[in-house]
Amino acid sequence: MLNSVDDYIYDSYYDEPTDSYYSNSGYQENVVDFALGIGSGVKLLTKRGFIVEIDAGIGRNLFKNDRSFTIIGKGGINLGYRF
Repeated sequence: MLNSVDDYIYDSYYDEPTDSYYSNSGYQENVVDFALGIGSGVKLLTKRGFIVEIDAGIGRNLFKNDRSFTIIGKGGINLGYRF
């Protein structure tokens, strides 16, 4: 799975002589990575032709594992009509 997330990074530091914490303004970094994992789903078909698909999966990022979001999930519900 190809995934993308916006990461907000805030830099802060402690100044010992003044006994104060300082923080710089955060910035946004767009991180794109590939994940490998497993998934499962089900497709339901009624006699009148309506279709419902439900799927879910979980994976782990392959390349940028130094971030806090190494586990990625996905899910979906699809509705349709078969004619």
